[in-house]
Amino acid sequence: MCLYCSSGDTMNYAKTPRLSQELGNHRIVKLGAVYSAVSAKKAAALPSFHALRGADVTDSFARKGKISYWKVFNDASEKTLTGLAALGTSDQLSKLAQEAAEQFVCSLYFPNTTISEVGDLHWLFFKQSQALSEMLPLTKANLKQAILRAHYQAMIWENDNTANPTIPPPEGYG
Repeated sequence: MCLYCSSGDTMNYAKTPRLSQELGNHRIVKLGAVYSAVSAKKAAALPSFHALRGADVTDSFARKGKISYWKVFNDASEKTLTGLAALGTSDQLSKLAQEAAEQFVCSLYFPNTTISEVGDLHWLFFKQSQALSEMLPLTKANLKQAILRAHYQAMIWENDNTANPTIPPPEGYG
C-alpha cells in the first residue's frame, strides 16, 4: 500500500504500489512501516479515518486538530475500528459504520467517554455550561451529512485500483 501526497495536507490512499519519485509538490510515501506499526484493523480503517478527519473534499470538525484525531483513533475500540473500516465498502452507509463514526466524533469532543450519540454529548456540554456554539460537536443531522461525505470519499478510495469503477453520483452523500 502506498500513500500519494500532494501539496498541503492532502492524502490519497492506493492499494497498489506506484513509482517512488518526486513530482513537483507531490510525493509517494510507502506505508509498509505504518502498516507494520499499527494493527490490521487500524490499517484497514486508516482511509476512513482520513476521510472522516477531513480530506480534500470533506470538512474537518471545528477546533479539532490532527493530534486529537490521532489520539482518538489510536484509542478506538475494535468495534469502532471495524465500523470505520466499513465506510466506503458499499454504496449504502451501513448502520455499523454510521454508529462507529458517531462514536469516534463523540470521543473526539469528549475523550474516553462512553457516550456514543452526539445528542447526548450536546446535553452533557449544556449541563456543564460548555454550550458555546463553537465548542459543540455537530448536531446529529449535520453529523450524518459529514459521515455520508466521508463514506463517499472512502468509496472512491476503495475503488482506486479498479479501471472504470462504478461509483454512484454524489447526490445523496451529504
